[in-house]
Amino acid sequence: MTHIPVMAEEVLKYLPWAEGKVILDLTLGMGGYAKTFLENSGTVFFIGVDLDEEALEIAENNLKDFHNKILIRENFKNIPAILEKAGVEKVDGILGDLGLSSLQLDATEKGFSYRGGLLDMRFSKLGQNETAKDLVNRLPERELADLIYKYSQEKYSRRIASAIVRERRSGEITDAKRLSDIIVKSIPAVARHGKIHAATKTFMALRMAVNMELENLQEMLPLAWEALKPGGRMVILAYHSMEDRIVKNFMRERRAKKKCAFDGIHDLIMLTPSPVRPGDDEIARNPRSRSARLRAAEKISGGD
Repeated sequence: MTHIPVMAEEVLKYLPWAEGKVILDLTLGMGGYAKTFLENSGTVFFIGVDLDEEALEIAENNLKDFHNKILIRENFKNIPAILEKAGVEKVDGILGDLGLSSLQLDATEKGFSYRGGLLDMRFSKLGQNETAKDLVNRLPERELADLIYKYSQEKYSRRIASAIVRERRSGEITDAKRLSDIIVKSIPAVARHGKIHAATKTFMALRMAVNMELENLQEMLPLAWEALKPGGRMVILAYHSMEDRIVKNFMRERRAKKKCAFDGIHDLIMLTPSPVRPGDDEIARNPRSRSARLRAAEKISGGD
């Protein structure tokens, strides 16, 4: 299996990959970006991180011809542990592709997709106990509605939560397809046939809650920035407005007014004043790239 990296040319443009550079990919997936980097520069030392054991196995196979790499199974927020395992103190470039990989979306045994499978939705069982099934069958109606709205802005969140609570009284909801059918039936008929499937937002909300995606991102960003060498660069691709807002706000809060270090807080230069979006050709080749937004920043030399 292979992974089509989103906006690979733009990622190469903003990240340093000259001789001797150390690149930390916090969302390795199946190794699409890693292969792009290693094919373009055999002298880059590449650190790939992912929680998903299956993804790491596939990436290891896809990158078997490259030796200047290390692949680590870890939550991307645990930056100090990652650097210790990799044997480095600082890195020159950091990449985070926050999108759900094709491997995960197509893994029916984890229930990420409304098409079917058990309602699990954990990226990994490592340190994660609560599943989507637990949330769907445990949460009171109001909490479930609030969760759906918080992570997806689903305007029918209260109707959906009410339908889920009503249906689970007749038996525990364990299958993604059954949950999808409940969601579709709960919303007005006119809203069932939009650009995306009617259950997409609710499934996304459950996945984000199970994996604490927003919370982990907020925790990861300052630690990752600390791990950058002066002059190093960070590139983050987000596919969800809430994730992109967290990245944007982090960069704005650290942004310096001009390219010199004032203190240890404002040490960032924005390389992308507005997010970079994929072109029409790329969207045609890879429709899942449609919602991607790339932001890049550079750490001011002397500001560590």
